[in-house]
Amino acid sequence: VSGLHRRCLQLGVEIIEDAPVDRVERAGAKVSAVHSGTTRFASDAFLLAAGAWSGPVSKRFGLGLPVRPGKGYSVDLAPVTLGSPTYLADARVAVTPLDTKLRLAGTMEFSALEETIDPVRIGAIARAPQAFFRDWQPDAEPKVGAGLRPMTPDGLPVMGRLGSLENAYVSTGHAMLGVTLAPSSAVAISNLILQDQHHPTLDPFAPDRFRRARGAG
Repeated sequence: VSGLHRRCLQLGVEIIEDAPVDRVERAGAKVSAVHSGTTRFASDAFLLAAGAWSGPVSKRFGLGLPVRPGKGYSVDLAPVTLGSPTYLADARVAVTPLDTKLRLAGTMEFSALEETIDPVRIGAIARAPQAFFRDWQPDAEPKVGAGLRPMTPDGLPVMGRLGSLENAYVSTGHAMLGVTLAPSSAVAISNLILQDQHHPTLDPFAPDRFRRARGAG
């Protein structure tokens, strides 16, 4: 990710952080600008890719997508010798050896858009390797964290044109596979935005499928 950030800057991309979108300016069937406080960002095309926050932000475009946050937890420990990442299926905990630490990650908690830590869940993740690894000695002071995954009711991503807007698009809802699916998602959504090429393989991920489902019910 750091390398991607550097390359984007080299290519002239302007990255603006800490600028939540609080208003969307529309002109007929097109979005003319988005606003963050007193700052106006005008463009000829807009892509909503806000992860777990895509649901609330999509309402500003006039289309509320049912993207909900699924919270996962991580526990970083001192590095140990482990040949490859390991998934402890019974405990539902992923064990990943990194250069400077060993990361344990797991759980799926559906809650609000916040990243507070539940010590009970952290404790369960930290204890999990004891049943699988010999002579496991957990750290006395592990570093803990939480992150939010963008979840959808049917488990599929949401990709395509955003409602009836002609120049607004969305790519979100990749759940736990955001990094894995990022390259192919980027190619598909880029072709749609830049060349107006809609590939049939995007049809199952259409944003309006939730509206159709409600209508059918």
